[in-house]
Amino acid sequence: MIPAVRIDGPSVGATAPGDILSPSQVSTIMDCAYRWHAKHILKMPEPATSNQILGRAVHSALAANFEQKCDTKFDLPVPGVLVVYREAWAVLSEETEFRDDEDPDELGRAGEALVAKYMEEAAPRIEPVAVEMRVEGVIAGVKVVGYIDLVDVDGCVIEIKTAKARPSSIDPMHRFQVATYRHLTHLARGTGRIDTLVKTKCSRVKITHK
Repeated sequence: MIPAVRIDGPSVGATAPGDILSPSQVSTIMDCAYRWHAKHILKMPEPATSNQILGRAVHSALAANFEQKCDTKFDLPVPGVLVVYREAWAVLSEETEFRDDEDPDELGRAGEALVAKYMEEAAPRIEPVAVEMRVEGVIAGVKVVGYIDLVDVDGCVIEIKTAKARPSSIDPMHRFQVATYRHLTHLARGTGRIDTLVKTKCSRVKITHK
């Protein structure tokens, strides 16, 4: 069994934009190179979308649960985790400009459903040893940095995603992200998993493990 830890990877030092990459930066470059240039070179602000802040609020709540579970070995009560979610959502939603066709209250409730479902169905089977762990290293001569959502006692890297619809397959960039994190931490034992939380129009939630 791997001992529970919360650690940072070895420092690679500060350099110019582009000298240190993360899986999310690579995903942005592959999607739109100018978007990466505007954010990291031109320093143009990039307002968060409602889906992004929903994911952040969900992550905040689940991370709070798993952070304490590293020590106690038990999950927090679901109502307590939902309180963390609501606090995170309240802060993030205040800083977000929603589209005219978006209802912040409805989105907030959808996030609560995601958190509750994950806590009930997935969290009890996860024994974390590292939560929101910062890792750094060099891959093929490129300095890389990132944050791992979870590593469990078996050395499995677990990334938690939120999505509008159930994915039919694993996104190639998600595979790349997990593979990168497995390479950068000594806690990983060669396995990885993507847990996707999906909200549907009827507010039902599904979790996929791949």
